Amino acid sequence: SSSTSINQSLRSIYNTTNQSFRILKRQSSTLIESINSNLPATPTGWALSALSLCSMGLQYELRLQKELTAPPIVFCQANCGSRGVLNGRMERLYSKLALPSVISSNNGRGGGVNGQSSSNIRKSNNNNNKMKEGIFSRTVKPSLFIGTRGIVASTAAYALGSKQSDDAKKVKRVREVMKMGADGALIVLDWEVPLDTSSTNNNSNSNNSNNNNASNSSIDNIDIYKPNSITKPIILLLHGMNNDSTFGYIRSMMRTATDRGWIAVGMNLRGQDGLHQVKNTTPRGYNAGYTGDLRGVVEQLEYRLKRRSDGVNRKSGKRTTSSNERDNNSNVQEEDDDYIGGPIYLLGYSLGANIVTKYLGEESLHG
Repeated sequence: SSSTSINQSLRSIYNTTNQSFRILKRQSSTLIESINSNLPATPTGWALSALSLCSMGLQYELRLQKELTAPPIVFCQANCGSRGVLNGRMERLYSKLALPSVISSNNGRGGGVNGQSSSNIRKSNNNNNKMKEGIFSRTVKPSLFIGTRGIVASTAAYALGSKQSDDAKKVKRVREVMKMGADGALIVLDWEVPLDTSSTNNNSNSNNSNNNNASNSSIDNIDIYKPNSITKPIILLLHGMNNDSTFGYIRSMMRTATDRGWIAVGMNLRGQDGLHQVKNTTPRGYNAGYTGDLRGVVEQLEYRLKRRSDGVNRKSGKRTTSSNERDNNSNVQEEDDDYIGGPIYLLGYSLGANIVTKYLGEESLHG
């Protein structure tokens, strides 16, 4: 009796399955016939159908682009009266990048709004003047099909790569291995120096530094290792977790800086170098809570900045005032008098941004 009941159950399952397949086959045949009957029969009909599909795809992309279009979120330590944390240089930089500037319609010249009240800005607007948004306040609008999808943008950046032949004509690439004084860790720095900012020195010794290793270029013609030698602004970039300075987003930002005449330095966190040539020889690895390596690199770069020795202010062309005169004249910026080179800007991504933020807080700096 038990075997009979099992056979009946199996037969029932078979019949139900067979009937379901017949229904599915009948429905699929009906669907295929319906599709075939609705397909265009002429080339013009195919062209119109393709145009309709493209139009729907474009409408979806435009809607997605509109949703992603927004100004960037900027955090800055604002100036708070006479005890503000921003010094003169950072105040000017923030005003230039974040605040709108006035472009006169009469002569086409732009003027910053640093120190202007909101009422003055509105008056300027009413006097047929145009307002130009700063970089930090400008709306970011991603490109269609690529910018709207991060994975497509990343894949395209790696697939297309960079034009090495054109890059070699614009910049000089140098790799330096810097030794940290705290524990002897080796930190790899990838330099990109614009060719118009690299000075030649035919009489210099090839051993300019004991802690550098040039890659694909000679360091004889670049005075970036010597103390009191760098005369241009430096941007120091820190990569994200499990990345290095050879990644596309770091190289792209380095190229953006060098195209503007700045010196770009890609800092590889300890144990990372992209070429797997420099190993971590210390028990400590990189992490978001350790800022000693960044501090050591910044101190070394600051030591190499060109200092002013003639006592002349490079902006006004006048000899710098005494300390008492500086106290009585707030317009004189002490940091402008000390250095010809610099300043040093820090830019971090993901984990690197955390390290930069923690470092600025520990040093009571601004950013």
